[in-house]
Amino acid sequence: MLALVLVGVLFAEMMRSERAQREVTAGALTDYADVAAWQYVRRAEVELRGSLAPALGALAESSPDQSVETLHKRATNAASRCPCPHGLQPGLTFRLDNGRLEYSGNDALLDRVALMAHLEHKLEHGNNSQEQQRGLHFLSFNGRATTVAHVANGSSQPGILGYLADIEPVRSALSDVFDRDDLLPASLLADRKQSDLLTLRVIGADETLYQSGPLDGPWRGRASFDSISESFSGLTVETALPPIAAEYLIVGGTPRSRLPLLGALTLVALVLGAVAGWQVLAERRLARMRTDTIARISHELRTPLAQIRLFADTLRLGRVREERERERALNVIDRESRRLDHLVGNVLHFGRRDAGAETVNRSSIALNEFLEKVKSEYLPLASHQGVEIDVSPSGSLQVHADQEALRHMLLNLLDNAAKHSPEGASVRLSAKTADCGRHVLICVDDAGPGVPVSRRDDIWEMYRRASDGATSGSGIGLAVVRHYARQLGGEAWVEDAPEGGARFVIELPASNKD
Repeated sequence: MLALVLVGVLFAEMMRSERAQREVTAGALTDYADVAAWQYVRRAEVELRGSLAPALGALAESSPDQSVETLHKRATNAASRCPCPHGLQPGLTFRLDNGRLEYSGNDALLDRVALMAHLEHKLEHGNNSQEQQRGLHFLSFNGRATTVAHVANGSSQPGILGYLADIEPVRSALSDVFDRDDLLPASLLADRKQSDLLTLRVIGADETLYQSGPLDGPWRGRASFDSISESFSGLTVETALPPIAAEYLIVGGTPRSRLPLLGALTLVALVLGAVAGWQVLAERRLARMRTDTIARISHELRTPLAQIRLFADTLRLGRVREERERERALNVIDRESRRLDHLVGNVLHFGRRDAGAETVNRSSIALNEFLEKVKSEYLPLASHQGVEIDVSPSGSLQVHADQEALRHMLLNLLDNAAKHSPEGASVRLSAKTADCGRHVLICVDDAGPGVPVSRRDDIWEMYRRASDGATSGSGIGLAVVRHYARQLGGEAWVEDAPEGGARFVIELPASNKD
């Protein structure tokens, strides 16, 4: 009877685990699709503003006494002189003044009733300022998509000047934005093109104006131009990502299906019910820890990426007015790039370890210069966290180790110490000999609360963290330290620091031993 109960429990757990995995994957893909849609809207809006500016600017600078034929010539000439690749050529120029619509140009483009309804709506819901009335809109005239650009007429009476243009330059601009700009993190796509994973379509004037490729999966992301500016309307962007995209966009890839393993355990449970019950508990705990770790890593990645993108856009668009602001933006980009490099290094380490592709190149390392170099590398992050790094001279001590591995270990320990130390505290980095000179101990002392004796072993395990949510972190940094230390023939542990707090110790072979 117990075996049958365990079989039922395992079967239910098997289905729940598979369903939860699908839900987590779908949620992550939806988030990426939403971000891609929003990024596309933001960049397409800039592209389209440049397309409409020449002709619309000429209309905005006109005088009220000019005829609509003259306005049409001014707008057409201004658009013809524009070097922009997707300039909108006015096909018909119009003026609405005191309820009377005048126009000049190709009247085949005109749907008088629809245009009047649109313009009267703009006058009714806005004021007559250039900023309020300037806009680009996409309407269906006589069953075909048409671009409508307009601006306030500049007179004391409510009115609007504008022009109608063919939709094809807009389609071309929308296509170029997708082909040119990175809407997904390029660093996560490996050798895949963005168009291989992301499908995007733009809907306007009751039809699809642009679609990047065939649809593979449901539309997940959505954004509209109205969310960027009230001057644009009639366009909606939808994005889709196939399930295979999760292998590239979710750090570490999607968790492998556990159906075969749980199926085998179900058979074992018929004979060994107690063992199978223990397996259920262990499996649930591991799945929870893995899900939490993926969520933490994703959050840790988003934060520096968002900061880098924000300040890079600020510099690129020329919004910095003072040298001091420019220096601050560059410092933030540098600091967040270091943080991103540190986190990605931890993740890639475990990927190489699991793939069996990890190698070490041992050499003799002079600690005095090496510790100062590591301090200089971490100093921008330490300053941001409000802690100081104090390096004690280590004389002529040398270790036999891999330089990159040792650098990675020390950066992880400094980051851990800075996170657990109060603002204004000092983190101490030192080295000394042990075992009659056969080994060297490298110590990192923090000013935090320390680590309880009961937890001094499990904090080195994968997915574990030294604190229960009080500080940020991915939960893999200390596991990287211990793995590297043992791979280099040493060990890593934690003990009480002499002046309070925790002391993390790396033991490595000395290079000058007999």
